[in-house]
Amino acid sequence: MKIECIRDSLLRACSIAERATGKHLPLIILGQILIKVSKNILSVTATNLDFGVSINIPVKTQKEGAVALNGNIIENYLANLPNQAHINIELVKEQLVVSSQASSAVIATHPIDDFPQLPVIKKEDEIGTFSLDSDNLTIGIQSVFYAASNTDIKPEMASILVQQKLNDLIFTATDSFRLAEKRVEIKNSNGGEAPPLLIPVKNAIEIAHILEKEKGTVSVSYSKDLAVFKTENIYLTSRLIDAQFPEYNQLIAREFQTQAVALKEDLFDALRLAGVFSDKFHQITLRILPDDATFEFQSKKQGVGESIAKVDSTLEGVPVDLNINGRYLLDCLSSINKDSVNLGFNGQKALLVRGVGDRSFIYLLMPLHR
Repeated sequence: MKIECIRDSLLRACSIAERATGKHLPLIILGQILIKVSKNILSVTATNLDFGVSINIPVKTQKEGAVALNGNIIENYLANLPNQAHINIELVKEQLVVSSQASSAVIATHPIDDFPQLPVIKKEDEIGTFSLDSDNLTIGIQSVFYAASNTDIKPEMASILVQQKLNDLIFTATDSFRLAEKRVEIKNSNGGEAPPLLIPVKNAIEIAHILEKEKGTVSVSYSKDLAVFKTENIYLTSRLIDAQFPEYNQLIAREFQTQAVALKEDLFDALRLAGVFSDKFHQITLRILPDDATFEFQSKKQGVGESIAKVDSTLEGVPVDLNINGRYLLDCLSSINKDSVNLGFNGQKALLVRGVGDRSFIYLLMPLHR
């Protein structure tokens, strides 16, 4: 192997691939990245068998080849190089020599024989396909991932449900205490439906991180147990969860006994203030008195102090007095792309949060028991 390439392009590819390596797996090769040069394309590949990625970058090739090495080492070396437009890479006696105008390094390599290939989906196993802008895919994941469970006791709760309905792609996550749903537009819909897919939330977060700076179309295909995400230069694979996501549509109320409309920034400020004195469960009391034009968050921490944070708002309906996890309510506000927020209440049932005039995002939050 002997090539010349742009340092920033290789650094980004190695940084992305390094995130997919397996750090504590019995197979040492899964902790490495594979660098392969064919014609004038260099591909950087990594997998932990649950999630995989391959990134292509253009290079000037003098000699083709492939090598496995510690991704963290080459990433750190490239990141600390002075700004250089080009670097040279050559495999010499099973060691990778990386050189620039003012410096060079020799990095140990590993045999590539046991490096696993990224899986592909055979046509006969494919059960669904769709394509969408990379921005929409990223927004869909980032709008809901925080609502997923952070334990794998129930795998479906530690996943993001992705469903096609008409011209929308719907992302949903829940940990049973809250639920977030985001709708984005897809490109190749024919108005029909396809089987849903459950993506492990940790994989979905990586997909969003990798594609966040990619512009263009992402093509997605999936089988019963595997999803593949492709752009012009990136190939991603994720294991899918074989489980039943909770049926939640019946929890979404259409009418409310009480409604409040407030500016998103005012809610941010009030919740942050109340959070200073909330307990270890982030518990705060939400009180609404429409007749008195009162909307406030109360919090109290034994031996520390207490506070009342009022919110300017428009109110209608009957009084509300319930305990909620303040951090959970704060989490969803970043997913609302409107300046004003509507909160709907039906007594001690789940409250519904959405942006005023925005039907693409909804958030359900269960009250805490007193």
